[in-house]
Amino acid sequence: MSQELVGNFYDKDSDDFSSIVKNLGGEISANYQFSYRSPRMLRDGTRRFVRVALQGEAATDAAQYVAPWFITASSRQEAGRGDESPFAPQKALDGDPATAWFPSEVGMANNEWLHCALPTPRTIAKVTVVAPQGFSFSDKNNVTLSLDGGDDLLGTRSKDGALLTFDLEKPVPVQKLHFDLRASSGSRLGIADINAYFPDGGLIPELAAHRISASAKESAKDINDRGEKAYHAGKLGESVDLYLSVIAKDPESAQAYSNLGLSYWKMKKYPESIAANRSAIALGKQQGNLAVMASSYYNIAKTFEEQKEYKQALMNFWWAQKTMPKPVYEKAIQRMNTLIAKDAE
Repeated sequence: MSQELVGNFYDKDSDDFSSIVKNLGGEISANYQFSYRSPRMLRDGTRRFVRVALQGEAATDAAQYVAPWFITASSRQEAGRGDESPFAPQKALDGDPATAWFPSEVGMANNEWLHCALPTPRTIAKVTVVAPQGFSFSDKNNVTLSLDGGDDLLGTRSKDGALLTFDLEKPVPVQKLHFDLRASSGSRLGIADINAYFPDGGLIPELAAHRISASAKESAKDINDRGEKAYHAGKLGESVDLYLSVIAKDPESAQAYSNLGLSYWKMKKYPESIAANRSAIALGKQQGNLAVMASSYYNIAKTFEEQKEYKQALMNFWWAQKTMPKPVYEKAIQRMNTLIAKDAE
């Protein structure tokens, strides 16, 4: 199976590279070796997105979704929840004014920052910053912008203080956008959305990829419902086609990826099932959707169990139970421990 899962793989649930390798290579993970050097000077207690690229003969993606690994922050509120925090830095990319990145502590916003390191330079003419709902920018509570390590720039505030606009003197290639919060003592300040525009007014693709209109989401939901009906009617091929249509309309639909993984599992297309469920987990973790995460871990575990890879099944049943405890997950863990013990006899 590992040969069929080579390619780009993204895992936000593993605390070390050995877990990532085991997910890909199973019991032959000893044949792999990873080394990683962090660009951070000190361990600051926060987590970062890491993209791991694997090369192999198949050269196909193991996961269809690539999380916004290029956005980082000095801290986040509810940091103990990691990427499940509703105030995580990727919330400044989703285009939803109801969500926002907030730093960890009230009264320390003057020392906080949001950093966007694009995979490739983009020629940018304008940058805007949106204030969270119920907040506004002012002389005392503001955000400055630095491009590729240059001087801090001040934006123009809208009349209501909800928007900062940075109009550049001329379009310039930019790869790093750094936003510093400038807040008065004891105040709370965050960022709802950041936008960077080409000279023609179009949003740069790294940001556009993580946004979708409300009408498109509603349409995607309708198609997802049809996919679920097809699945329960035993029309697995039709359900797969419908779930793929959902994903094309809404690439961040964790539920559609999870449903797709379940359909593939029923069709015994195990590599495709695992890939879809991993995408569902990555999206679910970003969005704080514990139910989708747990069910997707469970789906992966059942796939490994059917192939008698009990140790891999146990690990994923354990993750399902840790994410959202249920009796069925606990019983599955006990079942795997019994089977592993029998194999060891």
